Amino acid sequence: MTKISFYKVSGGIASAINLAAKLTEKSVEKECKVLWQVSDKKLVKHVDQVLWSYSHTSFLPHGIGPLSGPVGISKESTPGIHHEVLMNFQKDIPIWFSRFERLIEFIYEDHSDTEIKRQHFRFFKNRGYETDYIDLSNEKFT
Repeated sequence: MTKISFYKVSGGIASAINLAAKLTEKSVEKECKVLWQVSDKKLVKHVDQVLWSYSHTSFLPHGIGPLSGPVGISKESTPGIHHEVLMNFQKDIPIWFSRFERLIEFIYEDHSDTEIKRQHFRFFKNRGYETDYIDLSNEKFT
């Protein structure tokens, strides 16, 4: 069964993306494939830039689309080759989320997005999924 984690950060979506990059780095070190599911082309480009410049001492191998590995950034409605870690930056829960070992949702300072994440949390809890809530709002992700 998919393990669901909710990470709360202070700041806006940029903080959440930086945390997701850090989590992606850890997943790649463990040789896990990661799919960033994002809402639009603009966010695809932004995440691509963040992953290219994330660290001066390491490289996060990634590409655009769900067929890219080990890290893919996609707005498409398919998981492609991925099944290990899903970073969800969309408003909806992908209908194929349960094929993943782990789904990560991000809560950041955006009122409408926070309400959406509450709905996601209830959705998973009501269906018996194991959920974690990790509050990192006292840490900086820049």
